[in-house]
Amino acid sequence: YIIEVLSVEPSGDCFYDSIYTLLSHEKSTPNTTAHSTPPLLRKIEGVNAQPIVPSSQSLRDYVADQLTSEQFELYQMFASAGVEDFAWMSSDDAPRNLHEIKNFARRSGKNHGPGKCMWADEFALRTISEGCCLTLLIIDEQAARSGGSGRKRRRVGTDAPSFDNSSHDGRYISIGVHPRAVILHRSRRQHYNAVVINNCPILELNKMPEILRLHWPLISPSNHEANLGKSNA
Repeated sequence: YIIEVLSVEPSGDCFYDSIYTLLSHEKSTPNTTAHSTPPLLRKIEGVNAQPIVPSSQSLRDYVADQLTSEQFELYQMFASAGVEDFAWMSSDDAPRNLHEIKNFARRSGKNHGPGKCMWADEFALRTISEGCCLTLLIIDEQAARSGGSGRKRRRVGTDAPSFDNSSHDGRYISIGVHPRAVILHRSRRQHYNAVVINNCPILELNKMPEILRLHWPLISPSNHEANLGKSNA
């Protein structure tokens, strides 16, 4: 199979820019109805409108809108526990309530600088996965390989994926349970880029080359069909 990496600017918006890049490169739009259109697209265009590709800022705004008081309290707890990725919650100008963190989450790195915006954490990844009805397949260079050896992985968010198979290469992470997927590369410096396989920015999981799909054992045909059944129950 042919792999192409679509690089995005390291602005602090790289995750959202990567998702936008993949969505905007998709040549065919699936037929949708009011019930089948992904929630994020319904929110942008309205129930009866034709879905469009959401901008990077629209993706950011959608995540900000989904933040809750419980999520804000989790961020505070992680910061108090000294979790490195949440050190920003301990700064003098850290958000002090739900309203402030929603405003902070909407800030674009392009406009305010990479260090003055909220980088996409696991809450953002799961929210975009559900909002776009896409499985996110991530190649995380910061994660440890199989057997628990190698570089210790820092916590990415509030509910980090785990794998029961100890032989699995932990760099390959899947988020969400949806029949269509996108692939992202995350560097050791926490920068996301978009990945295109065989000129397909959005992949049908059941049509992915098996040699590629095996990197993510949780999306094997049997596991994925079982998970889809649970999610639709």
